[in-house]
Amino acid sequence: MVLLNPFRAAQFRQSQGRTAKTDRIDAESLARFLATQALLPLSPLNDHLASLRDLTRFRAEQVRER
Repeated sequence: MVLLNPFRAAQFRQSQGRTAKTDRIDAESLARFLATQALLPLSPLNDHLASLRDLTRFRAEQVRER
């Protein structure tokens, strides 16, 4: 698993001359993007960070519902 910046992926798609946005075009563009980039694997979260992430998501959900 790698962390991918969606803005960079969209810029790559546009630089290839692909202005339409469909699932097929997105998949092909992402495959090309991943093949040309040297991306580092995403390290798994430790338990502390995972629980903090869950708490912040829970808080955001509560705020949204309020």
